[in-house]
Amino acid sequence: MRMSLIWGFALILLGISMVIKAVFHISLPLFRIAFALFIIWWGVKLLLGNFNSSSDSNTTFFQSEHIMPGNEESDYNIVFGSGIIDLRGVDLSNGSKTVKVSAVFGTAKILVNPEVPTITKVSVAFGEAKTPEGFVSFLGDRKFSNSAYVKGENVLIIKTDAVFGAVNIEES
Repeated sequence: MRMSLIWGFALILLGISMVIKAVFHISLPLFRIAFALFIIWWGVKLLLGNFNSSSDSNTTFFQSEHIMPGNEESDYNIVFGSGIIDLRGVDLSNGSKTVKVSAVFGTAKILVNPEVPTITKVSVAFGEAKTPEGFVSFLGDRKFSNSAYVKGENVLIIKTDAVFGAVNIEES
């Protein structure tokens, strides 16, 4: 929907509301009614599966994805959905890699190779995060490293954010 259409609709509602109040002395909450109808329409579209869900290579909205990233550093976002991010094939021969994964009202499962040195930085806000080394629930920030990690060598750094969502890191 274009912004001019939204503003035009809002101005028409405001004008109709002012006329009804001035002429008939009736106060109608037209903006509240319009907002409520929009929310109802959105809910029906979600339930029927007709909502135009979208995703690109790094972001998943309202669906489930299996992501196999390349060797570049990248950010991955899962919003109102679920995703599996397979980092088992990450090559550290050219240097350390950083991957950021955010789960907002969604679930992210991150697969890592236990033989790859890994540091995991977990940030949780009203969610949960599980790693092979520990667990963070509700609120908090923690840092974990796996048994393959050796200080000074190339490392896979995984930064995760779970906001009203869940992140699960599994070694396999």
